[in-house]
Amino acid sequence: MQSLDNVSVTLFLGDPGRTMLPLRLFAMLEESLDGRVAAVSGLLILAAALLLFTLQRFGTRSPR
Repeated sequence: MQSLDNVSVTLFLGDPGRTMLPLRLFAMLEESLDGRVAAVSGLLILAAALLLFTLQRFGTRSPR
């Protein structure tokens, strides 16, 4: 999964037949202000927060 700050890297490394998420979101922002961009960004932030919480909760080893 790519983040929104990697748009320039995605431009050079992206496949010509596919549109990566950062490029699609950037294009949607240029076209018009749409609530879908905010919703997708919110879901990405929520997924990252849940992943960090899960890793912190279950990924730490107990002291011996």
